[in-house]
Amino acid sequence: MNKNDQVLSIIKKLKENKPAKVFKKVSDDLDSGVRFVLLYLTENKGEVYASSISEAMNISRARVGILLNKMETKGYITKEASDKDARIEVINLTNKGLDRCKEIKDEIAKYISIIVDKVGFNEFNHFLDTACKIKNVLKEGGYID
Repeated sequence: MNKNDQVLSIIKKLKENKPAKVFKKVSDDLDSGVRFVLLYLTENKGEVYASSISEAMNISRARVGILLNKMETKGYITKEASDKDARIEVINLTNKGLDRCKEIKDEIAKYISIIVDKVGFNEFNHFLDTACKIKNVLKEGGYID
């Protein structure tokens, strides 16, 4: 198979499998930004600011502000003035946010468990290693951040 045929074959498989939609059903009631922030807050202890979330998500502070307001309205987070600088707000998870984050992690684990059962650990792990290599190639080429 020549290189052009290989590329076309890969494009066809990507179209058939729609990899971006594979995990979309996980926590479908939340958008990916809310999921990201919930998980980010559980993994980053200490004072977390909107600016650090903005940097981690690679989106503007204004967009993070809208997202955080939405999360505060849902009762997932609280915002408090920082002890270091009252002009800066510290973002904290509420018990409801912690519970929702646990649900998300449990649901992700359920999907991964199903994949491992059907595909096998070694094959799935190989797939993830390959996906990392692809991401690194794209990063090195300047195609993604």
